[in-house]
Amino acid sequence: MRHARDTPLLPGLSPVSGKAVEACFDGGSLLSDAGVLALREIDIRLNMAVRLAACIADTRQPDRVRHSLADIIRFRLLTITCGYEDGIDADSLGGDPAFKMALGRLPSATDLCSQSTICKRSIRCTFFE
Repeated sequence: MRHARDTPLLPGLSPVSGKAVEACFDGGSLLSDAGVLALREIDIRLNMAVRLAACIADTRQPDRVRHSLADIIRFRLLTITCGYEDGIDADSLGGDPAFKMALGRLPSATDLCSQSTICKRSIRCTFFE
């Protein structure tokens, strides 16, 4: 049963792990970077992270991969657009519920990739790769 809301819902958010996502501005469960959910919708429609990942050879050992290249790129794109341009904040943001949901994970899921994972991948990428 829905409760009457004084503020409107942010419409059009895609489900996360089959669960509906509702974002409103009524002061309930607060997230400081909830705008990342709107950015997720842009990535879903443009498929940016997947398209960029397809341009880069992933030379990692498949049995040791915990985070897909597309997820690493998506997380980095989202952190940059939210103002975390240097990547140092990846360790703390990896556990943030909004960022997890922006990568299609439930808030209770394991953390996203770390700053060192992003750094290792960016060092290995070259312009000609």
